[in-house]
Amino acid sequence: MKLLKVIYLGKQPPKRTIVQTKMEAAIVRPYKEGKPVTGHKSFNWVQRADNKQWVHAYNSPEFIRDTLGTPLVQNLRTTGQSKKIVVDFCGGEGLVTDVLQQFLKSQGINATVINSDLSERNLGRHRKQNPEGVVVRADSAKAPYAPNSLDAATVRYGIHYFSKKAQSQLMKEIYKAVKPGGVVIVYHPHHQSTFVPHVKAMAAAAGMSYAERRTQNYFPTEEEFARMTSKVGFEVSDPQVVAEHWYSPESYADRWGGDNKEKRREIQKKVKRIFDKAASQKKYAEEFKRQGKRILKPGHHIMFILRKPE
Repeated sequence: MKLLKVIYLGKQPPKRTIVQTKMEAAIVRPYKEGKPVTGHKSFNWVQRADNKQWVHAYNSPEFIRDTLGTPLVQNLRTTGQSKKIVVDFCGGEGLVTDVLQQFLKSQGINATVINSDLSERNLGRHRKQNPEGVVVRADSAKAPYAPNSLDAATVRYGIHYFSKKAQSQLMKEIYKAVKPGGVVIVYHPHHQSTFVPHVKAMAAAAGMSYAERRTQNYFPTEEEFARMTSKVGFEVSDPQVVAEHWYSPESYADRWGGDNKEKRREIQKKVKRIFDKAASQKKYAEEFKRQGKRILKPGHHIMFILRKPE
């Protein structure tokens, strides 16, 4: 397989900047409205690679449209005018599903976007928010879709919730369900050299052991994911970096501490100890020096466009 070339949507990998707007500062807990904060203090905020803006990775409709919607529209327009069926695998509460449904409609594409998820609670929330939305409760690794029945599929922030073995099974099921010539757009965080301290920090913040956390979530590298999907049968594009993320002890407290001040302080203490220990080790020292003391950059957010051969 050819050596992968990482493509940045922006000209250069972004540097850390400050969130400037009142709205953004108000959303990033626990900081007061109007107070500029650095994006790495909130677990789910990322910096876009194209325009360097800080956005919420999960909840920004514009970010979803730009990273999933635009390439989806470009590919669906090449497959004729018939009604399209798109499945948003691991769709959760349906935010991506609904944004894509509205965006495709606005672009003149007649399509039904289906939220496919195993969690009845998530699907229930989607039904409540959008009674007209189409949902299917299913284990994505055992997809109930007929062979060659889908025009396209998306998987956003879903891959790493599966074990390594289950990820391969998931992609096999998606490959089987997508029509020849159909595309699958996959978006997930990619890890790099400092990923181990990041997983240890997540485990400590969540009250889990490192082994438990590492088993629960498997984050494939770009090369691993490309090899696996190529082996399944997909034509694999070069990965595109769509966003960067940085974490500080405050990030983990923001994610797992909630509004409990004591718990937040305890999480920050645990993470600081993990970061300080990692920074003293040769293999991590340079990265911590480059990013700043107790600022960790475990990786970036990658988008793959996979195509099933005709």
